[in-house]
Amino acid sequence: MHEIDLYGDGDQTAVLPHNEVEAIFPLGVETFKRIKILTGQVLRDVEKYPHDKATIQLGDLKSRILLGATDQSVASRTFTASLRQTGLNRRYATNLIVLWDRESGQPYCVMDGNPICDFRTASTAAVGVGCLGSSTENTVSILGAGPVARAAAFALAALQHPPHEIRMTARRKSGFESVRERLNILFKGFEPTIFDRTKLVACETVEESLHDSTVIVDAISMPSAGSVVDDRSFHLQLSIGLPTLM
Repeated sequence: MHEIDLYGDGDQTAVLPHNEVEAIFPLGVETFKRIKILTGQVLRDVEKYPHDKATIQLGDLKSRILLGATDQSVASRTFTASLRQTGLNRRYATNLIVLWDRESGQPYCVMDGNPICDFRTASTAAVGVGCLGSSTENTVSILGAGPVARAAAFALAALQHPPHEIRMTARRKSGFESVRERLNILFKGFEPTIFDRTKLVACETVEESLHDSTVIVDAISMPSAGSVVDDRSFHLQLSIGLPTLM
């Protein structure tokens, strides 16, 4: 952690880089058990947490500003995404979060917001699955293998009744021999606790992942790539009354 006197008035602002944020919020089942409780509290009493947002798009850059407030703090999140940059070695979007003291107006923390935003998105999806009726009989399909998709797997595993099986797939092999190989190597780096709560299955194709799934979580954020699930598959899921998160 670094501390800087941002305004030259003697007040210190902490700066947390990516690795330190990840250390505070490790990708694990216990992390998501705590986040799920917080997410549920916020969603049950949304009026207590005022928020607003604005989005602009200039050329190849899309930017969004979000503000939210609690009793003691105000958080501002700046989200940017390069609409053409879909390289395999960098994120599609980046986030920067600033925490402000609500009384003094001083920023007391600036941090890489990517892990927090990934976990927020994943936890919201998991809470939604819980509201639909989480069940150990569920088979969940997660479309994607990026940071949000990985977080979603842990968020679902942290449910009181986690699905008995989570199937993951990806659009690209990313230098591996197959999508399945890419995912199986990814799974080896996961915290072992997740395997005590659910079964992770690597699928080569979207169709394989969707087969007999009761819940779908779409975590592929590439707007120029078109629909991942074709209309026929999507309507099939809806027509037989399965809870679907898209």
